[in-house]
Amino acid sequence: MSRIFNFQQREARDDGTFVEMQQVTPFWLALAILIALLGGALIFGSVGDIYLAIPRMFFALIFLVLFFLFFGMLTIRINDTELTWSFGYLFYPRWRQPLSDIVQVELTKVNWLYGWGIRFTSEGRLYNAQGFSAVRITKRDGTTFRLGSADPQRLTSFLQARISHNTATVR
Repeated sequence: MSRIFNFQQREARDDGTFVEMQQVTPFWLALAILIALLGGALIFGSVGDIYLAIPRMFFALIFLVLFFLFFGMLTIRINDTELTWSFGYLFYPRWRQPLSDIVQVELTKVNWLYGWGIRFTSEGRLYNAQGFSAVRITKRDGTTFRLGSADPQRLTSFLQARISHNTATVR
C-alpha cells in the first residue's frame, strides 16, 4: 500500500541524462479519501443530504484532479547543457537553469515548517514534493534555490560531474 502512495523513479539514461520523478504523496491520499467520501455519500446518504453533498464533493474532486495535473509530481531532468524541473503531469510550470550558470551544488535539509510545494524561503526558492532532503544550487550571480530530492546524494554527484565537465570544456 505504501508503494502506491510513495512513487519515485530515478534513472541515469544511456544518453547521459538524469531523470528523477517524485509524486506528491499527501495529495494522492487526499484524492483517495475524497473519492471514498463521495462514494459513501452516494451509497449511505439520505436523499436530502445527497443533493447538497454531491455537488460540493464533485467540485472538490475536480479541483483536486486539476491540482494533480499541475502540481502532483516533481520531475527533475539533467542533460549535457541544462537542469530543468517541473511540477505536474503536464510538466507545467517548468523552470530551466543552464549548467554553465551553476557554480556550486551541496546537500541540505529542508525545515519541516517549509512543507512541500513551491516556497519562497530565506535561502531562496524551494521546490519540494516530499521529504526533507534537498540540493542547494548556487548560481553564478550568487542567488540560490533548492530542489527536493528522494536521492539527494545521487542528484548532487550527477550535477557536480556535469558542472565540472562544462567548466573544463569552457576553458
